[in-house]
Amino acid sequence: MKSVIESYIYLIILVLIVYFSLDFIMINARVSKVNTVARYVENTIEVNKEEGKAKAISMARSNGMDLVFKNAESTTDFCYYEYDLSYKILSASFRINKTNTYHGLARYKRNNGG
Repeated sequence: MKSVIESYIYLIILVLIVYFSLDFIMINARVSKVNTVARYVENTIEVNKEEGKAKAISMARSNGMDLVFKNAESTTDFCYYEYDLSYKILSASFRINKTNTYHGLARYKRNNGG
């Protein structure tokens, strides 16, 4: 009887470990998706210039994120856009319901004429 109770306790501990591990995997997958969308935003702006902003905003929305472009600065060679990518991190087991913001910088090369 003692070995059955002991095995049951080990099984409960193992189930809890798996449950928490799956929760961490889901959080990590979400953060990885945010990084992917941030790279997409920067690459789309670089390739498509001004027209890339609309594509980037729609990509962020389709992934459940909010994209806001802030300051626009320019030099003789490049135009720069600061952006904020807001996303939610949810975890049922750790009671996390937080909105984070990824702050980034996108740029594109200006035409020779300005």
